Order: sequence, then C-alpha cells, then structure tokens
Amino acid sequence: MNENIFTTVCPGCSIACGMYVREKDDGTFDIDWRKDAVVNAGKLCRFGVRLSANLKNATSIVDGNEVEFSDAVTAAGKAIGDGATFVSVGNTTCAEHLALMKLAENKGAVVNTGMGAFSSIPAECHPTMGVGIPFDAIESAKKIVLFIDPYEQYPLLVRRILAAKENGAAVTAVGWKAVSLADDNKTIDPANYESELALDSDSVIIAELNPSTDPERVMVLLNLAKASGAAIMFMKPFVNAVGCDLASKKTEQKSLDQ
Repeated sequence: MNENIFTTVCPGCSIACGMYVREKDDGTFDIDWRKDAVVNAGKLCRFGVRLSANLKNATSIVDGNEVEFSDAVTAAGKAIGDGATFVSVGNTTCAEHLALMKLAENKGAVVNTGMGAFSSIPAECHPTMGVGIPFDAIESAKKIVLFIDPYEQYPLLVRRILAAKENGAAVTAVGWKAVSLADDNKTIDPANYESELALDSDSVIIAELNPSTDPERVMVLLNLAKASGAAIMFMKPFVNAVGCDLASKKTEQKSLDQ
C-alpha cells in the first residue's frame, strides 16, 4: 500500500496541535499525532482524533446530478445572487479564504470573518490579541485567571493549567459558570477586576476571541493586563481565525450581529 504522509497542524482550535495526515490509496485519510510536536506533546483532543472521519473527498452535485468540481464551482457562482453575505470564521486555510474572497469580489462583496473584536479595537492591540503567549508561560505562572471554561473547547489547555497547579499556581475562574479545575469561582463587576483579582507580572489571563465576543469586554481585559503587568492569551475556536482576519482586513468587515 502506498501512502502520502503530510506534516501539518490540526485545523481545530488555536492550540494548533501537530499531526500527520496519511492519505491512503483509496482516498481516505488517517490521523496520527506528532509526538515530537511540543505544543501537544504527543496528544490530540477528541476533535483531532475524529478528524479523519471529516476529511472525506466531497462529491460535487448540481441539480441532483454528480458533476466535475469545476462545473460545481461555476454553478455555485451563478446561483449566488446579488446581496449575498460571505462569511469565513477561520476554520479554513488562507488559500481557501482567498479563493472565497475572489468569488465575493466578483459579486461586489467582501468576506466577513465575524470577528468584530478585531475590527473595533485599535490595530496596535491586534498582535496581543492574535499571538498570545507560550504555553510554558502558563505552567510557570503563579496565578491564572480564566474567563473561559477550557474543558468545553480547549482540553489540551487543561493539561497546562493542571501542570501550573502542581507547580503551586492559584486558578480563579471569573463568570457565572463554575469551572471545576479552578480553586475559586467568582462573579465580578468588570470595574472591580483590578482590585479583586490583584494580578501581577507572574499572572496569566486566559480569555477567548470568537465571532460572538464583545469588543468592549476585550478592551477591559487588555487594559487589565496592561495595568497589572499580567500576560494575556486569547484562545480562538479555529486555528486560522487570525489568518482569515488578516487576509480580509481593510475590507469593511462586519460582525455577525451586523
């Protein structure tokens, strides 16, 4: 059996776990995690493990009949009328996103990422929002503040937080939902974040950026990090959320609400 093996990263969340994609003779795919990938340290979350079930060659169909891919693209272009809205939230490659931008341009439209937080916040803040911090910084932190429940979307992030707790870190979860790995769960008025959380340069703030994120909340957390000296990390539900936004910037993007 001949196989093509590709070294890549998981297209799920912004942790970007390293993995191998094995393309078999019959066109199906298998997924193996890269044990030498430092980010995931030989592990994949449930999404990554089940990814091979989603990596299937699509069958192009027009009016109930199977057709060539190029014919399906042409038919799709004709079917999209004026006034269509194009959205790409980051669960795709830059090449695919740029192709969608070209299609949208032909229709006199732009591709929206739905990431209104990027569009509404000064550009000088974007590197902090997009790049984040090394995962090792989480394990060495003395205090971690969670504005998300990592169990829901980022299970491999939980491993880092648990390692930090073993190293003596205190974990506080802020929000209405209790997070089981937190030492303390609090609901705090944003105006009191700085005084009640008492963060410093040995602290890490972990929040999330997604199409539903309130830009004002992001600014509050950015200002909290700046005032306290704490590091801040914004997780994204898709690995290329920032890449798609960079490709589409200056195109008068709209948020999902808009």
